[in-house]
Amino acid sequence: MKQPKNDELLSNLPAGLAQPALRALSAAGIIRLEQFTAIQESDLLKMHGIGPKAIDLIRKALETREQAFAGPGENNAADEEVFDSPIEWVKSHIQGYVESDGKQGQLWGGLPILLLTTRGRKSGKLRRTSLICGQDGKNYLVVASNGGAPDHPLWYLNLVQTPEVQIQVGAEKFTARARTAALEEKPRLWKIMRDIFPQYDEYQAKAGREIPLVILEPLDKAGFHYGKHTAGRAPVEKKRI
Repeated sequence: MKQPKNDELLSNLPAGLAQPALRALSAAGIIRLEQFTAIQESDLLKMHGIGPKAIDLIRKALETREQAFAGPGENNAADEEVFDSPIEWVKSHIQGYVESDGKQGQLWGGLPILLLTTRGRKSGKLRRTSLICGQDGKNYLVVASNGGAPDHPLWYLNLVQTPEVQIQVGAEKFTARARTAALEEKPRLWKIMRDIFPQYDEYQAKAGREIPLVILEPLDKAGFHYGKHTAGRAPVEKKRI
């Protein structure tokens, strides 16, 4: 699947932003003007490379759309509802994971699991799913296998458009920037994930597409955490992720 180039993504931001500001926004996964409506000015100013001039340009661009930055306690992403997977066993797993701060569900059939929240590329809503994960240093790894189906999973399509995602690993919650592993780095990382879940090789053989391996890089900068949590029970049977 052809992915948008970085300059194509940044073209959605207000004209006139300096390179330091563009780099900071890109690193945080902020690539569309409407994303600023869920961010307070004070939070944006905490990011290295974002100054008053950049804030003013963004504010004026929002005003042309009759929009504005989020006010304190208003329209903030922290207040957004998160929609869990519509697949019942996945939804149950997620809810048990959240309710127990990962004590129930972080290890599932012996496999390490994280929760990934992306922003829907069409709906704009926050979408959460559970995925088998691995680690490479401080980064987390997930595989967009979709059980070997011919199409990419929806969560992958979402993070290609909006790379800023929310992760929960056990009780820890943090913002990360998602990117697809490059060809030269994928073999080493694929081995990490294959050692955790050998069926990934079978999925690749039958998928008829190059299965993406996604690197989740925790952001050291100010992130924008979101999500209301719900309660529930974890699944008792293993199914494809």
